[in-house]
Amino acid sequence: MARRQYDKPVQRLFSVFPTGFPGVALVLLRITVLGMLFDSTAQSSATGGISLWKALVLASTSLLLLCGAFTSVAGVVSIIFEAIYWPSWDGLKLFEFFLRTLVMIALLLLGPGAYSIDLKMFGRRLILPPE
Repeated sequence: MARRQYDKPVQRLFSVFPTGFPGVALVLLRITVLGMLFDSTAQSSATGGISLWKALVLASTSLLLLCGAFTSVAGVVSIIFEAIYWPSWDGLKLFEFFLRTLVMIALLLLGPGAYSIDLKMFGRRLILPPE
């Protein structure tokens, strides 16, 4: 019996890597999340300096998002980073945090797109119906 593509023991993260305008939109979404991370870091560091580990997490997550490598991991780390270091939890700031988190969750669910390293690492997934 021939082994089908979806019978592989390791599941791939994303089944679709859109090209064209949707792929460009996902690149823009990754850059938007990157900008939001830098903005929240700048806001939380305005009162004091930035710690070394915070700078390392921000730099590594930013590099992963920019290249589109391990996008799901970078998305989860960015949500956690945003939740830990959000500067204020009252009023309008809470609403802004909620919107930022929704954008990060959208990136996490949509995936990196065709213009990413994830495409080279995981490739497109072929799903065949049962015979």
